[in-house]
Amino acid sequence: MAPRDPRRMAFRVADLLLKGEVLDRTKLAEFLEIQPAAAWGYVQAAVENIEAAKLVKPGRSQAVRLLGVRHGAPTMEVVVAACFAASLSSLFEGSAYQSKIREALDYVLDASPRPERFADFPRKFVFVRRGGEPGLRAKQQMLERIVKAVIDSHEIDVEYLHFSEKVSKVTLRPLSLVIYDHQLYVLGRRDEEEGERDWLLRFSRIQEVSRRQGRGFTYPADHEFNPERLFEHSFGIFTSGDPELLEVRLHRRWASYAKSHRWHRSQEVHVDSRGVTLTMRVGICPEVEAWVLSFADEAEVLRPEHLRKKVAKRLRAAARRYDRKT
Repeated sequence: MAPRDPRRMAFRVADLLLKGEVLDRTKLAEFLEIQPAAAWGYVQAAVENIEAAKLVKPGRSQAVRLLGVRHGAPTMEVVVAACFAASLSSLFEGSAYQSKIREALDYVLDASPRPERFADFPRKFVFVRRGGEPGLRAKQQMLERIVKAVIDSHEIDVEYLHFSEKVSKVTLRPLSLVIYDHQLYVLGRRDEEEGERDWLLRFSRIQEVSRRQGRGFTYPADHEFNPERLFEHSFGIFTSGDPELLEVRLHRRWASYAKSHRWHRSQEVHVDSRGVTLTMRVGICPEVEAWVLSFADEAEVLRPEHLRKKVAKRLRAAARRYDRKT
């Protein structure tokens, strides 16, 4: 029998680990066709020479696996999900994350036993970008600072341009990066006289970011901060305001669209001879107002009353503007 090449055998062990296998001496001995006692030497070598390898105890015996590697090939559902996720790369155009998100998809596809089967999947399952984040290429370093601060749970000082064009300096504990309506937001907390307050900053209006030296913080527990709960009653990106019952009647021609469209998870749709009645429980904010106005004369706010009055005032002002002679 020809002598075995230790390097070739080590490569075979590494290949198994990269495929997500959990290896003990019995499995290795069978695979390498050697005695179990000799096989354990390869297990120990894997732990010593592969940084991500770790000894585990699946039962009474010791074994080795790679950290972060899942057992088995990706399923069809995993590949489809990865394709949709990779489509988000277009939102990060101009930054390093655009290519890295695509690389994550390649990693999933390469882990498949038949990657050629999924060659066309990135074109079959697609997220279409609308607009996007302007100036990301010029603000790439700024994005990196924010991402690192979120990962490290470290306070930052932010120079921010408000919608009113006022510029202010804010000290923030960054908690999340949020994508909404194809744009980036930084969600964080700051201390105020009345206590802590959640803040949302549009990334494109952040003028400067600097890391506060020695000002790390403890990331809040799930019951103290959870983005899903925070946005539960949000109609869009605004999180302020207690939820109220919103009731809007649309023209009858919106029936099919309303029944097949979901503006909010709490919405209910009722169609009768008077039109389409939409009800939902949301925080009343500028986004709700803009949404109602987008239907022009084909929408009527039934409640709450304060929103009805505000929309009516806006429509009267718009009518006067259009009645002016140019």
